[in-house]
Amino acid sequence: MTCDLHRIGETDFWAANLNLSSEINKNNTPLALHFVIDNSGSMGGMAMEVRNIFSELVDSVASAPCSLTLFSQHASLLSDQIKSSKEMIGLPMVPQGMTNIPAGVTKAMDVITATEMSEVLTNSSEKTHHILILLTDGLHNTGPAPNKEFPIIGKQARENIPNVQLSVIVVGITRDSSTSMGMLLKTNIETVPLDSSSISNIYFAASRSSMRSVMAKLVSGLVVLSTGVVHTIYSPDGGILAEIGGEESNFLSVRTNVSNPSLNFLIKGKEPPHKLEVDGNNIKVNESDDIKHDLIADILATQIDRIRVKRIASSAGSASCVQPAIQHLKTLVDALDKDYRVNGRANLMLAGASAAERLAQYRKIITTVHVARELRNQLTDVANFANSCSEAQAAFLTGSGSKYASKALRRAAARSGDNDGILDPQKEFARVRNEVGHPMFAKKMENLLRIDTINHLKRLSTKQIQALKEHVKARSIGDFHMLCEMLDLLGSLLCDDNDDSLTAKVHTSALCWIPPTGDVFENIQTIRTRHDKHIKRWPPHVNLLYPFVPSNEFQDAAEKIAEAVRSIKPFDVNLTEIRNFSHSKRSYTAWLNPQEANNFISLQAACQAEFPQCNDLGKSGVFVPHLTVGQCTSKGSVEDLKASASWEPSLSRCGDICLISRKGQDEPFEIHWRVELGTGKCEVSPAASSEAKAAAEHQTESAGRRNGHKFESMKSYLQKFVDSGVLAGYLNNVFFGERRSYLSLLNPWEHIVEWKELGYDEKIDQGFKSQWEMLLYAGSIAYPIIVERSAGTQMNPFQIKVKKVHTSAIDTASLCCANQSEIDTFGPEGGEPIKDALVLVDPTCPMSSAKIVSSALLGETFTSVVLSRDLHMYTGAAMKAALHAHSLFSCLQPESCDEKSKSDVAAEIRREFLGWAYQCGSCGFGPVLHGGCSSLIAHHGEHRTGGVVSNACPSCGWFSPSLDSWKEWDGTIPETFLVEKMSKIRNGRSESGCKNKDGPKLLQSKADMILRIIYSFRKIFAGGGNNNPIRSWYNELASRLVEWDLRFSTQDEVDGLVQVLIAVAACDDDVLENNEDIEAAFAPPVVLAIVNEACARAARKKFRMAAKGDNGKAKDLAAKRVTKMLGVTQESAPFTTESLLESEPSLEFVKERCSGEYDIDPEVIGCEIEWAKKLASRWCVALEYIKALRKSLVKRGGGWERLEQDMETSLEDYDDVVHDLTVTPARTYLEACDIDEAHVDRTFVTIAAQAFLNNKGADRGVNLPDVRDGKTLRDIARDMRMRIYMERVGEKMTQWKNEGERMVFLKARVADIGQYAEMVSARQHVHGLTKEDFWGLWEAAVGDGHNSEKVRTFLETACNEFRLKYAAEGEVPCSKKGKKKGSRG
Repeated sequence: MTCDLHRIGETDFWAANLNLSSEINKNNTPLALHFVIDNSGSMGGMAMEVRNIFSELVDSVASAPCSLTLFSQHASLLSDQIKSSKEMIGLPMVPQGMTNIPAGVTKAMDVITATEMSEVLTNSSEKTHHILILLTDGLHNTGPAPNKEFPIIGKQARENIPNVQLSVIVVGITRDSSTSMGMLLKTNIETVPLDSSSISNIYFAASRSSMRSVMAKLVSGLVVLSTGVVHTIYSPDGGILAEIGGEESNFLSVRTNVSNPSLNFLIKGKEPPHKLEVDGNNIKVNESDDIKHDLIADILATQIDRIRVKRIASSAGSASCVQPAIQHLKTLVDALDKDYRVNGRANLMLAGASAAERLAQYRKIITTVHVARELRNQLTDVANFANSCSEAQAAFLTGSGSKYASKALRRAAARSGDNDGILDPQKEFARVRNEVGHPMFAKKMENLLRIDTINHLKRLSTKQIQALKEHVKARSIGDFHMLCEMLDLLGSLLCDDNDDSLTAKVHTSALCWIPPTGDVFENIQTIRTRHDKHIKRWPPHVNLLYPFVPSNEFQDAAEKIAEAVRSIKPFDVNLTEIRNFSHSKRSYTAWLNPQEANNFISLQAACQAEFPQCNDLGKSGVFVPHLTVGQCTSKGSVEDLKASASWEPSLSRCGDICLISRKGQDEPFEIHWRVELGTGKCEVSPAASSEAKAAAEHQTESAGRRNGHKFESMKSYLQKFVDSGVLAGYLNNVFFGERRSYLSLLNPWEHIVEWKELGYDEKIDQGFKSQWEMLLYAGSIAYPIIVERSAGTQMNPFQIKVKKVHTSAIDTASLCCANQSEIDTFGPEGGEPIKDALVLVDPTCPMSSAKIVSSALLGETFTSVVLSRDLHMYTGAAMKAALHAHSLFSCLQPESCDEKSKSDVAAEIRREFLGWAYQCGSCGFGPVLHGGCSSLIAHHGEHRTGGVVSNACPSCGWFSPSLDSWKEWDGTIPETFLVEKMSKIRNGRSESGCKNKDGPKLLQSKADMILRIIYSFRKIFAGGGNNNPIRSWYNELASRLVEWDLRFSTQDEVDGLVQVLIAVAACDDDVLENNEDIEAAFAPPVVLAIVNEACARAARKKFRMAAKGDNGKAKDLAAKRVTKMLGVTQESAPFTTESLLESEPSLEFVKERCSGEYDIDPEVIGCEIEWAKKLASRWCVALEYIKALRKSLVKRGGGWERLEQDMETSLEDYDDVVHDLTVTPARTYLEACDIDEAHVDRTFVTIAAQAFLNNKGADRGVNLPDVRDGKTLRDIARDMRMRIYMERVGEKMTQWKNEGERMVFLKARVADIGQYAEMVSARQHVHGLTKEDFWGLWEAAVGDGHNSEKVRTFLETACNEFRLKYAAEGEVPCSKKGKKKGSRG
């Protein structure tokens, strides 16, 4: 055995690592469990249930006799010789009572003391390890207090049994249990701390319902302890620290597991101990000055856990008891930091690094710096913690405390299936790993990458194919002639319609589950007969893949499906209720919900892995299994359908799935093949036999037309070329401007292929320890963004703000590697460090990138971190939608150079063009934009609107038709180019040279980014057709604009106003079908409504912050601001009547005579309306560009479907849309909102005032008056005066009430007992009186003395509570004013 001692920097601390021999660690230490269970009345039947659960531990964990103690107001030892679970369950329970916790602990300690004494007397060679398990559900309420008794119990144990090996586990049930009491017990009697990786400091269940899951975690942790040894370490020189900040000792007792014979502990001293013993055996000591970061981090993490316990156990929540420990720990953490600084930061080498190299570099850095930072944060938490709530203390002990953390973790736990509301990070990691690390995922990614590359080739024109060949020839890579032969061969195959099997899918085929015939089947058909217009075409079904491959390929398809479902067992299907999809205000689909949704989701995923091109139902990452029963035209008709159907939950069975097909669009579907789950057995139907024969003949004829080549051999031959990524690289270089990450220098294909290596194959398994490490290993092309967060984004991701989006591509893996290593990363243009990125579905690899963007690792974990720096935010699709929508809004804001220096503009130019622009091969001028041009000669000299196309150098006129003659731009900006660029933007000129009368325009790179964001949003959320609820919701939101249904508040389920923007940009083409629809959607009333809503949301945030979250105070602040804006004075508001006895006129009467005049002071309103104008301008500009985009789609034809295909082909195929965006003049808010320039200030004062006063969603649900109408502002001024009047009425009412009470008091004081009795008996009992009469009569009664006749008369009809309070206190009750009655005299 050896012990390695490592000095921690220049401190007097040594980190000890003791490696035990297998011989000394092989014999288990006897383990005795001592159960101390709360048996108070509040436990009820739980006491017996807990006893039964604990009894299992006697058999599975204990190896020595155990004891069971129940305590109420007294403690009862039921047995101290329990040797089996049967014995423990057979023990009789005792009567329940109050709660005396020290009594139960004392009884258990008596048993432990007796055992220890017996071992001493018998000179036993084996010492027992005792574990005391205390479970309670409430506060101590009888007998001596625990904070006095526990120190006494600990002192007695140290005196009587100084060598006892004792550990403590505390279980708290409900929030009434005392966490601090449990930790006080641990600090006083525990001598052998348990391994925190197996056993928690506390097991806490906030409610009785969560008790079972908490107990299960405790049981599983204790089972780990069933094999282990307690060792005693001895140092003759002393210096051993069992607890940092505590006293040094010669001894330390620690329990180890047989599987991990290693001990880490801390020693203090200027010199290391010259000798160490373990269980009486001498061990060799090796000392070193090298800092072992992982060893130190492990020791410090354990010490921090112990300090947490001590911190909670301290009286009154004082931190003074842990200050010495915290100071020592800070010294050690500082030593880690200093070592890192002295040895220098390790340089990250990201460019060209493989995934494994990236991960290795990160792991090297993480051991030096990140651990130190994390430990320091934990220390800060310990020092600052102050909370007496048991639940908060338990959360602190387990390390899960922050403002929104508990909510976020509970939500994540619910998602992961943890009913106790506690998130298990390992379970979350396993969930992510099981998805992206599954071999099926790797297979799916391989197929998708092939399809993306082949589909790209398929879309190329003849000219583009020729340009690709020229590019390959110029590069001289490999055998050019062989390469051309392969490209020609691939082209010929793609031109053959019969070889489209990789991508072909038709709407006349489907893969689905059809319920077996029987009662359930017939009941479904009864509903469908009345409500489903497709009943003659479709059987009752749950679609898994639709559209699907043609029926002539069903035989091959059935064999693939059989392989996929062979491991999936048949399952019951409980059709529980009727739900509905909402496609628009007039279109709904009613469907039966299968309760076993997860089974269907797994089945669908397995099938789609075999047919990745048939991804329409799961394209958005949201597959919703459903059985359609009807179509409806309104919400009311949906409810009518549900009522008439009277559906009761019905059980069916999914034992097989069907391949169905129809001959024409209106013909009924027929079952061709059935595939059994669990066996993979395939059964062909008679209807499919003749068609299968015809399909075989068709395939034979096709094979003869392939120049003598077999399809199988050609497919393998082509796949070898495609799978290498070389072809994808050529396509990226020629048609997408060599788009790649400037951090890794890898293109999109090269990053996506890394995801294939996340699997479980032992040869490539990287031993991932967390989601973070997986993110470092596999990434995706992304774009840097500057994010402004708020704490609330954990609950509503739309509260985030994206301040800027950069157009130069990076990759998430390199960014995560740099961020986690705490090394700043900068763009090629310099500027501020990059911390966040926007991940988009990439048009160069549409299907494969959509798959990884929708994965849990990238779509949830990474997106959650970007939004809130929280790994477990988990708000699902809303996270991705929020990032896309806010990034789109940011990109739609053109930038002006008015206040920028040359260096700022130069940085913007580099950010925009580096990585995809070129420079002249003669004079070196750059940047020159040739990105996406497959042939420079094709359009050179061509006449177009606005001039002649020139691909020559703008500086010297040099030209070459070959891209290889143009060098990649090195970032050098000629002075002339920089000056011209600044001049154009300042003078309001576009890049085409056209004068911009309305200010700066969009840059080409920003226009392209806008299209990429919308493209990605559609790819993520547009799958599944009308059955996709997310797609349907955004389509419905966009249709509101067309129909002028101007409901955009949170009350209308619009969490972020940017949802409106991305909805109208990305909605399906049938929502904005023509220019008439587009004009309607962007008409002034619509734009104005959006501007009003934006201002209202901004105002709400502003006033809530000022009021620190107090809604009432925020409303008052807003009203005061409006009053000041309009010049409304106190004197101009109506006054109340002078006499208290004179009633007020009706409100209608007062309002009619209330003045609506206002006095707008330009100096006062200047800052008040400036923010409103700025918001209006931003929204009007953004909406104008989206309007231009929608019009461009209509003009070019084909809508979004064509644009998506063009974006997946080349940059030049959609440069017309980019051009339309860059030349679009941004309308001012005057034009966009139809505001009269003569009344612009008045209008914006009205906008601001209306936003201030109606900033809640509920307030804006009503039809607010038009802000452009002068009457609206007069009405607001009148309302402000009426508000002042109502405050005066309130003051008058208060005065009247006080006066009324005083009058009753005086009358009752002078009344005799008979008159007083009549006043009291005006109602059946005194509590039926008004407040004024009640307290006036009572105060008059006690004024005569506490035992006067008036008091007795009053109390005769008072409630028991009032009488008891009076009698118990011996004094009069307090009035509503907080004064003792009788204070008047």
